[in-house]
Amino acid sequence: MTGLIWFVQLVHYPLFLEVPETAFPRYESLHQKKTGWVVIPLMTIELLLSLYLLYSVPFDSWNVTQGTILFAILLSTFFIQRPLHMQIAQEKDQAKINRLVQTNWIRTLLWSLRSFILFRMAVA
Repeated sequence: MTGLIWFVQLVHYPLFLEVPETAFPRYESLHQKKTGWVVIPLMTIELLLSLYLLYSVPFDSWNVTQGTILFAILLSTFFIQRPLHMQIAQEKDQAKINRLVQTNWIRTLLWSLRSFILFRMAVA
């Protein structure tokens, strides 16, 4: 997910501004459907693996931190980015697209930090 979110942050979301206004609602609708096929299974697997780690690894502050970070990512996704996607699906709005790009830094940085923590846990 970390590699995917960096691509989304630096390439995909900024390109939303280049889609013509008349084509944007259809584009965003297709984007949501097609992205869902990729992201929903990956995020579900990630959540299940995180819960497995929390359950199976004896108490470890790094483990609790990775779980907390994933929870924050999910909160950001469902309460910030998802509502913005739903709004811009109705009508292209440059301010809302810019807000989507800006707020997506939350997930980008959190997923990067979580990857670092998981790497540290794996090599420890």
